[in-house]
This record gives sequence, C-alpha cells and structure tokens, in this order.
Amino acid sequence: MVADVSHTHPLFSIEYVVHDAGHNMTNFHYHDAYELYFLEKGYHQILIQDSIYDIKLHDVALFKPNLFHKSYQNQGCARTCVYFTERFLRLYFTERAIKSLLGCFDTEIISLKEEVFAKVKRLLKSLEKENVSGENDRIFIHLAELLS
Repeated sequence: MVADVSHTHPLFSIEYVVHDAGHNMTNFHYHDAYELYFLEKGYHQILIQDSIYDIKLHDVALFKPNLFHKSYQNQGCARTCVYFTERFLRLYFTERAIKSLLGCFDTEIISLKEEVFAKVKRLLKSLEKENVSGENDRIFIHLAELLS
C-alpha cells in the first residue's frame, strides 16, 4: 500500500468535482478533516482501508480523520465533498452536540432516498454560497443540518 502524506484542510471547505470514466487515484491518502462524499452523478468504487465500497447515485461516503482511502474504479461521476475539522465544530457546538453530530460517521456509506438527496443538495448549495461569499456566519448551521 502506497500512501500520500496527509492532506491538511482548512477548518471547513467544500468542493464539487467531475471525473471522467476511468479516473483512479494512484495512492491512498488521508487528511486531518472529516469528509462527507456525496455522489451526485454516475457510479464509483472507493477503497477504504482494506474494503471496497460501491458508491451509487445519492450515496454518501463518510470518512473520519486519518482514515486511509482512495478512489478505486470510476465509470464517470460527479461528486461534492465537504471537509471540516473537529476544531471547526468546537467553535460552535458543545461536546454533547459534537458527539451527536458525528454519530453518522459510525457508518461508511449512507444511501439516501431521492427526496432526501434533493434536500441535501439544497444544503450543499447553501454551504457553497456561504463558503464562496466569505461570510461564514451560517456554515455551521447548514453543516449541523446536513449531519443531522
């Protein structure tokens, strides 16, 4: 197993990326942030530690910090990734609230129904808008709703 050095993320970030069919990461990587990976189009396989997961339309892959993972096989996809650190959460939430919000990370993959994904997509757009504008006043609210 070949691994890149860890990726350090800011306290919060969001990115939308489209990958062509056949795109594969050459190396495992990990980062110091939690990652929510929302598959919006296509199909994708992800290797997490030593397990392969099929990611289908409207699935969410959840990565805890310092977890080795990589894109494995891709038939063309579009995805949005949300990255946030525990330090970011501590700026806005109590320990009890953080524990509750991070409970979803006990699962590697969550499959969302189409109507739930539509709501999630609206939240992602709100997060992108807040992040781009630099007025981060409501990012923590949208993130909490997303994690809930």
